[in-house]
Amino acid sequence: MKEITGYPSIDKPWIKYYKEDSKIELPQETIWSEIFQNERNKKRIALEYFGVKISYEKMRLEVDKCAAALLATGLKKGDVVNMCVSSCPEVIYIILACSKLGMMANFINPFFTKEQKADRLNDTNSEHLFVMDKMVPYIVGVIEKTKIKNIIIIPATNSLPLLSLKKDKMLKKIPYNYSLWREFISNGYDRNSITPIPYEKNMPLVMVYSSGTTGASKGIVLTNDSINATARMEYPVMGSEDPTTFLQIIPIWFSTGVSLSILCVLLFGWTAILEPQYSQENFAKAIKKYKPMGVLGTASLWDYAITSRELKRVDLSFLKMAFSGGEPLSVNMEKQINQFFRNHNCMCYLRKGYGQCELGGTVTLAPNECDNSGIENVGIPLPGVTISSFDMDNDNEVKYGNLGEIRVISPARMLHYYMRPDATADFCYVDKTGKRWCCTGDIGYVANDGKVVILGRTSQSFVNEKGERVYLFKTKHKLLEIEEIRRCEIVNTIVDGKNTIAAHIIIKEGTSEKKVLMKANEKMLKLKPSERPKVFKFRTEFLLNAASGKCDLESLKKEKNGFVSPDGKSVEL
Repeated sequence: MKEITGYPSIDKPWIKYYKEDSKIELPQETIWSEIFQNERNKKRIALEYFGVKISYEKMRLEVDKCAAALLATGLKKGDVVNMCVSSCPEVIYIILACSKLGMMANFINPFFTKEQKADRLNDTNSEHLFVMDKMVPYIVGVIEKTKIKNIIIIPATNSLPLLSLKKDKMLKKIPYNYSLWREFISNGYDRNSITPIPYEKNMPLVMVYSSGTTGASKGIVLTNDSINATARMEYPVMGSEDPTTFLQIIPIWFSTGVSLSILCVLLFGWTAILEPQYSQENFAKAIKKYKPMGVLGTASLWDYAITSRELKRVDLSFLKMAFSGGEPLSVNMEKQINQFFRNHNCMCYLRKGYGQCELGGTVTLAPNECDNSGIENVGIPLPGVTISSFDMDNDNEVKYGNLGEIRVISPARMLHYYMRPDATADFCYVDKTGKRWCCTGDIGYVANDGKVVILGRTSQSFVNEKGERVYLFKTKHKLLEIEEIRRCEIVNTIVDGKNTIAAHIIIKEGTSEKKVLMKANEKMLKLKPSERPKVFKFRTEFLLNAASGKCDLESLKKEKNGFVSPDGKSVEL
């Protein structure tokens, strides 16, 4: 076992959340070995999928069958297994079989452009691609541009008891030769003759991708070690020896979806409830249907859930752990969610977290012992993690409370960007002592009590006509101080060659737009003229970006109608 020590900042004295000798032990094992070596878990339920429950014992049998079938295709240690899928039991079998065989599972984001998907597939030099039947349309027009020769279709209903024998209409339209999952499995060798690959340090297991919204998408390689580290860091602050059910709805092509919501859950010996369709409606419906003890959602999902018809009269006393991450959560929104919990008999508090795919998914988490509503932070660093802020002009580490770029040292960080040594080098900063920090691109600070505050992205800014750098998050945070505003997004759009700041706002039910505008104008007096919105738009919802699952800021920039000026007059951009 390898010991890892981490602190919330390198400044002394050490704050109350961690002692100087705080350590976590990292197992030198593959994920496959870690999950299945615990004999007591055999009869526990590992996966639940549309009501079908699969035990750890059954899952191991299916993983072994899958490993045998992968070898039968000619794949070997070090190869890449490509997938364009959502979450279902068969996909979990593939990941764990890859861990057993020393292969890497590559998750292609189905919402990438055809060119992005073709490029990412060609990077791997693999001829094999697993596709969920419902995602067949996302690969049509892509395969012709790749080296893919062997397509295996995973029916979404394969693990369900009433499997339809008729071919899906979608499959009839696919213009390629393919085989179905059951054919693939039937071609496997004797599963009992397969020897697991011994543990090796930094052996790749999963590859997910950056969003590609600000440039070419980059493959983020996570290893058995980084995922084991994520689990070991998370367990002291959220672990339970008792069997726990955890709802997975974050798409599996993000590290939060595959590592945090599935693999860590299995490493804990819990049950992962798989919800393959990511949407606000399904989030609320799945909570009502499955009554999970734990769930992770974005701010957009929680915002919908507390106003949804589905949860209006639901007793939430079953919910013991509720987490939010992936996008900013305002103080007011957090208060509303926690009040909703109290009103529905839920005794836990919503716990904010922060991280990136490159960092294994998460590096901070709010403590669970109290209500943190009204405190602007994303929690404290997890055990084994070091976080600080740096002056971007000279790379000097700044002290508590001082603004800078958030940089992180974490044992759960990625191995590298796949085939992108230049981008990997840019992501990392090595200080004078030899410590390797990951540069997040987020602006924030570490408070005196060790809590981490994230204000926004370095990219959420622009240089105005006077040459001044304007940070949009300053405007957003000021508007979110208004109690009547539920959610707010600030974008900069070019109108007649000039920068125009637009505020998109969702207000509480029963609140007048006139009242909110009046309060907004008062708040804006505390900002520089260059930071004040030129127009406002009141709306009932924000669209989600299909590729990232977060608020679609790019679509907001393109909107031209429905705006009002600060004095309430209708405006078109």
